[in-house]
Amino acid sequence: MKNIKADYFDGLTSKSSLSTLSYNKLSNEFLIENQNSASFSWKLKDLQFNRFENLIEIRNTKYSNELLKINNASFADEFYNLMKKNKRIDLHSLLFDLSFTKIFGIAIFLLSLIGLSYFYIVPPLAEKSIDLLPESFDNQIGNTLINPIVKHLDVNEEKTIYINQFVSNIDLGNSKPLNFKVINSNHVNAFAIPNGEIFIFTGILEKMRDYDELSALIGHEVSHINFRHSTKMLSSNIAGYILISLMFSDINGIMSIMLDNAHQLNSLSYSRKYEKQADEEGLNILIKNNIDPNGMVNLFELLKYEEKEKFTIKGYELIGPEITSSHPLTQERINNIKYLISKSNYKVEKNKKLREIFKKLSK
Repeated sequence: MKNIKADYFDGLTSKSSLSTLSYNKLSNEFLIENQNSASFSWKLKDLQFNRFENLIEIRNTKYSNELLKINNASFADEFYNLMKKNKRIDLHSLLFDLSFTKIFGIAIFLLSLIGLSYFYIVPPLAEKSIDLLPESFDNQIGNTLINPIVKHLDVNEEKTIYINQFVSNIDLGNSKPLNFKVINSNHVNAFAIPNGEIFIFTGILEKMRDYDELSALIGHEVSHINFRHSTKMLSSNIAGYILISLMFSDINGIMSIMLDNAHQLNSLSYSRKYEKQADEEGLNILIKNNIDPNGMVNLFELLKYEEKEKFTIKGYELIGPEITSSHPLTQERINNIKYLISKSNYKVEKNKKLREIFKKLSK
């Protein structure tokens, strides 16, 4: 590459000046002899370029305003190969040099990779990201959910006192305060929200036969809160936004995204993974408190035959996933609990206090 004609732009004016370009293999640099100024050199390691078929545009990273344009087919090929040999080809130039078929193949591969990441990599990462946030974050999510409709709930004040007395006699392993309320409703259901609020309908209390079933229900719902299932579920469904916010250490951004999308909990259900974890941890709570673990089986058998209905309050759909929502209490889950009970060492002690309170609740 000797005495190649080039147009040199100094970056100060829009006009170019004719120059001669040559390459020194020993020093690995280009010598530019300009007709309007003294000669100067550019080291190859400092060069960046764009190629448009036979036209090459070269810039020096140290003098970014300056530009060389060479329109020469032979030089374009030689210069490209030289830069490639010295690993100075950027991704854009490499892609530009590929055939349409190869570019299309790369695009399909990248789209497939993004799709697989979104469904199988990003959601688990988003769930893990919740561990970086304090539990007070769950409180804000829960308050956002409950505040609009709490005034419309028909709270049974007397039974709410009893349910909190009942809970105070059980070790639930919770790390945050819990607030139980009994709601006057014939719906056979219960639900928990991330801020520690747990709502139990009179409809399900009236169907229960003994306190071990109520203990199982409470253990299941509390486990969803202890393991932050609602918040993890929500983050998994908006995983892309969560991941981007974490990448930029934008905790406030995460908060905003989660709150803006909190209404999605109306239509979401716990995954089978979360339901299984809540089942098993609820069972552990029974065993730890010397309460008959078969209460969990009896509870699920009760719920299995109850028809799920949509519960609304003044036009608001029930917030948060219900115990019977979307993932029905299949025989598989019941069998899993029975299997775990058969493999467990447990001791059952009759608890007169819990039974007395339960009788007041189930009236």
